[in-house]
Amino acid sequence: VGLALAGKKEGARLAGVVAVGSPVRFGAPPALFRLAAMVLRRLPPGWRPGRWVFRGLAPLAGWIPLPGEGLVHQRRNMDGRTTRRALYNLVEWPLPGQLRQFVRWMAVRRFDSEDGTVDYLASMARARCPALFLAGARDRLAPPISVRPACEAWGDADRQFVLAGREEGFEVDYGHGDLLIGKAAAREIYPRVADWLAARDGDR
Repeated sequence: VGLALAGKKEGARLAGVVAVGSPVRFGAPPALFRLAAMVLRRLPPGWRPGRWVFRGLAPLAGWIPLPGEGLVHQRRNMDGRTTRRALYNLVEWPLPGQLRQFVRWMAVRRFDSEDGTVDYLASMARARCPALFLAGARDRLAPPISVRPACEAWGDADRQFVLAGREEGFEVDYGHGDLLIGKAAAREIYPRVADWLAARDGDR
């Protein structure tokens, strides 16, 4: 939402943006996305089975590999208890419109409005606030190649791209969810974001 807003006139209200594993360029939809979109199309309007599906699977998380888990995080970076709590409390079945739009972005290779009239990526050239972009080196849901274009397109000179992986000095190669709730995130990701925010806080 912040990335889409930054290039519009309302973007002047933003003091800064931190984007963690936020893709703006998309490849082919993963099989799991296509399957979920197909299932959603066949469900009665407003019926979302996700909460009980994910909560039903939660006790198994961390003990055995689950379908699609590799898309969501790098399993070795996650504590089992945290994984179970996240699956029970955090993961939610997407709204049909949300999933359809993601699948369409992947099909047309654009990050744009639903009617196709606003190219959010192109409009980032008008952004006038600092931005920090973090990407997991082994993120399969939002790989670095899909995050970096936002930094390259960003209009403000104060922009930074951080690749969270071993080659860049991090303890682990991060995936997607483990950028925020992985075992090393509190030591490596949070302080970096906090320092970036503090350095740009000023009087705001």
